[in-house]
Amino acid sequence: MRMRVMAMAIGVVLVAAACTSGEVPEAAPTTIESTTSTSKPEETRLNKEATPYEDVVDLSLADIQDWWSEQLPEAYDLDYVPIADKDIYAGTSDDPPPACSPKGGPGSYDDIEGNAFYCPLGQFVAYDDENLFPGLYKKFGEYAIAMVLAHEWGHAIQDQIGIIEDYPTIFIENQADCFAGAWTAHSLSDDEGVSFRAQPKDLQSALGGMLLFSDAKGSDISDRSAHGSGFDRVNGFRLGFENGVSRCADYPDNQPAIQNIPFTSQDEVDTGGNLPYEDAINMATSDLNAYWASVSDAFGSQFEPVDQVVRFNQATALPECGGKPYEDDAREKIFFCVDDNYVAWDDDWLDEVNREIGDFGLGVLMAQQWSISAQLQDGVSKDAIESKNGRLQQSCFTGAWAFAVLDGDKHNNESVSLSPGDLDEAIRAFLAFSDVPDQQGETDQGSAFEQVGAFSDGFFFGEEQCYKIAV
Repeated sequence: MRMRVMAMAIGVVLVAAACTSGEVPEAAPTTIESTTSTSKPEETRLNKEATPYEDVVDLSLADIQDWWSEQLPEAYDLDYVPIADKDIYAGTSDDPPPACSPKGGPGSYDDIEGNAFYCPLGQFVAYDDENLFPGLYKKFGEYAIAMVLAHEWGHAIQDQIGIIEDYPTIFIENQADCFAGAWTAHSLSDDEGVSFRAQPKDLQSALGGMLLFSDAKGSDISDRSAHGSGFDRVNGFRLGFENGVSRCADYPDNQPAIQNIPFTSQDEVDTGGNLPYEDAINMATSDLNAYWASVSDAFGSQFEPVDQVVRFNQATALPECGGKPYEDDAREKIFFCVDDNYVAWDDDWLDEVNREIGDFGLGVLMAQQWSISAQLQDGVSKDAIESKNGRLQQSCFTGAWAFAVLDGDKHNNESVSLSPGDLDEAIRAFLAFSDVPDQQGETDQGSAFEQVGAFSDGFFFGEEQCYKIAV
């Protein structure tokens, strides 16, 4: 934030639609191996053995094209013109795609290595079939391939409706993320005719991927190559996922807000916008108490500040709550003591989290605990607080606090502000500390995708939106 904070290592980092070059990041490989098949399945399925790589590509392409054949007439009153097989290039060093230039002609593998793109000049799609796509498949699975293609098809649609040259790059990329989100919702549906079927856990992958293929911290959104921060890309994807193509089509008249948070000093550039651990703790503690006092005033309630924090580590005893000591499973956690109105955390763990993710990851975890205190003071029961909706409301309030800080931190004498990358750190925190959905997409306390959605609702719509969550 001119403070930022935490989140541990992301367990599901993944891909996102790119239009950007870069090598596949290192990650623990899955057990999926590339195989070949002489007969192609009719669809990818849940609870199945891995679909061979070549079939994943074919099924993704077929499903995306079939889907747009239905969606484009509905959204734009235009017939979709399929991209012919001859205009879909699986580029390799031995067989690169054509050059994407006014003159056309042969291209080179350098143009496609580590990349996937739609070329409006030649109206073709190309992807790296030698390194990028096989690497994504082996490391992250089937949805990685499909999501990249869905994003690139978004650009093909923009070309067909005639807007691809009319708007800044950040608009074009965010709308393509929106289109990819709308297609992903379709791929998760039970509708007949869906040939590529995603799994609920793939939404975690979508979050990780959009963080992976986001702009560098402090980038200017007016840059010609801008794609947006991870937070901006996730927001575009989520708008399409939750509202369908019609919301993406409404972008020219109702474009989502894009956050443009620059570095403000050389010192901030040098530190990446992150505060030292003790400074981050002190700043978050002070600011959250001031924030909740202002919220309580605005909504006509009272908030008793959380004026006690209990810090422990591996060398010290665990604290007591209501006269009873915590068990050892409280280590490597942050938690709120209902009986005594204090927040406690494992210092060794939280310090490590601050180093691994950044200070706003830490800020997110702390803000959730202050939200619990506010819920209790509003009369919410302990069971409701620990429910899925209770957790989502805490994440929503956390997002509302984040916007209040970005909006000038008026509740605390303008002493805190967000740094570039803070909002992406929030997403990393949710990825690290949220439930992973089961095969049916269910969780006890909310998946990372749901938690990020609640955080975004609070950020964009404020506390009133959070109070609408039934707890």
